[in-house]
Amino acid sequence: MDKKKVVSQVLKEQRNWIESEKELPNDTRAVVIRLCHRTALSGETDNEAYPLEDIKVAKYVDRCWVILPPHPKYDYSPLSKQCDILKDVDATHWAELENGELIGWTTRLDRIGKYAKLELRVDPENEPHVYRALTYGAAYINQYGTPDIKPLAKILYDLQHCIDFDNASAPGATLEELAPNYAKTLAAESEENKKSSTEEE
Repeated sequence: MDKKKVVSQVLKEQRNWIESEKELPNDTRAVVIRLCHRTALSGETDNEAYPLEDIKVAKYVDRCWVILPPHPKYDYSPLSKQCDILKDVDATHWAELENGELIGWTTRLDRIGKYAKLELRVDPENEPHVYRALTYGAAYINQYGTPDIKPLAKILYDLQHCIDFDNASAPGATLEELAPNYAKTLAAESEENKKSSTEEE
């Protein structure tokens, strides 16, 4: 059987990727790194194999890569945990940050939506499980949700934010801005319910 062609989705990005084996940053500036598991795959076809890979923002300090904060309270990444790269994972490539990318990274765990009140309080024993459920729920919506439903994943991210920072309020987008079609559907359903209630009276 012929060996499958290994295809990296990350390296398809239009960046000036540099192989870490050939060159490393000569200072501690923040750069983008590509993490890749040595053996694990994220998927495959009859002809191609897709390695398990990810992108992080990091610095090269004292001969090792350090992933920059903010870090989630519970990090379920299969390739890294908080600031550390996991066993059997390599930072194979790196590239310079693009305009605005560092700001995007440092604010990636910020609250997205705008709520009069949003709280999530979980006992310590169950908190990791709730956080993981929110993580997978958001991933499922992003992958399989219809266009009007996909923006609702951001609400799950905001619930994660409650655990990450124990912060119940912060500025952000409204539901109409996050998921305009879904908001319209809710408004229409509410109007229909009002009409039905009036007719019954």
